[in-house]
Amino acid sequence: MTWGGPQGYATGIGFTAITVALIGRNRPFGILCGAILIGALNWGAFNVESAANISTDLTSIIQAVMLLCIATPAAIAKIFHLRQGTSATFNFSGWGG
Repeated sequence: MTWGGPQGYATGIGFTAITVALIGRNRPFGILCGAILIGALNWGAFNVESAANISTDLTSIIQAVMLLCIATPAAIAKIFHLRQGTSATFNFSGWGG
């Protein structure tokens, strides 16, 4: 997230908000926990960059991996038309059924 956008607003804050909402699964307590997680990750990134000279871009990669891990089950359920709450079991019985 970069600061100093138009009139002092943070640019990219909308994408961070979408990430927080997806991590929290649009539930109030989940969004609170997701916001704390992302905030701590971003705060720690600036401290690690100054102390160990590691780029803050690593936090973007970590957030992307978290987002993929959270969004993948819903995408698979949508692609394979699975019902919510069922596990993905496939029947490999061959031609005879």
